[in-house]
Amino acid sequence: MKGVAAVNFKGGVGKTTIIWLLAKYAAEKKGKKVLVVDTDAQMSLTLAVQLQESGIMYGEFEKWYENQHQEKNKTILTALEKYDNMKGGRFDFPIDSSFIYQMSPNLHFIPSVVELYWLELEVFEREKVKHFIRALLGKIEHSKTFNYNLN
Repeated sequence: MKGVAAVNFKGGVGKTTIIWLLAKYAAEKKGKKVLVVDTDAQMSLTLAVQLQESGIMYGEFEKWYENQHQEKNKTILTALEKYDNMKGGRFDFPIDSSFIYQMSPNLHFIPSVVELYWLELEVFEREKVKHFIRALLGKIEHSKTFNYNLN
């Protein structure tokens, strides 16, 4: 599994655009399985996925986001909270199609949620949650329900 992250504390430098274009290129042109995770509280990538090139909202994604992802409480924030509260070293957050949206056979997406904006006000154990993304990707890779191999 290979990971790519775009991090820069300045806004407007193209982080969202480059990640999205790299993901689409790898999935569509190179035939690689790609999982994109939007952890940005501004939700720029999530909103971009919702919009079609014509500027009209992508109804299928919007319906999934509201009726599956948020209603079933299967968001990136819920996963982080479960990770922070895990007991006995067990990260109890099942991976299924309510958590990961399949955009195409090779392109999958975990959207952000507006509540991440308030995350910095929450009290998480910094040392504990710094390995959250690695643990989450491990769960996804080894999930029997979703059966997603990131190789």
